[in-house]
Amino acid sequence: MNHLDFKTTQALAAICKGQGGRQKAAVNKYGYPIRYNPLKPIKGWNSGDLALNIETGEVGRVNPRSKSNSFNFTVPGQKAKSVNMSKLKVVHKKDGYTYAFCPQLSINVEENAV
Repeated sequence: MNHLDFKTTQALAAICKGQGGRQKAAVNKYGYPIRYNPLKPIKGWNSGDLALNIETGEVGRVNPRSKSNSFNFTVPGQKAKSVNMSKLKVVHKKDGYTYAFCPQLSINVEENAV
């Protein structure tokens, strides 16, 4: 490869954050389990998946903690609302990483081509 053609001057930073904590069961004061807390995917959705609301065009996070077809849908800066799963389209599945764009690269990419 003699030439690299960069389409952008912004780098993407991926930071490993993990999948989050998991409490398998709630226990009483003696340490005996009183409730089982399953955190399995529900109908293919996990908590924290990014979705597009087809009706409004908003992108937000999904919290599918009920087995009905309505999930909590939260847009940043707004209150969570219940949205039917058929009106949501997957944008990004939660994978344990946080993504952000870095500031513009300060080097001239074309001069430093490989």
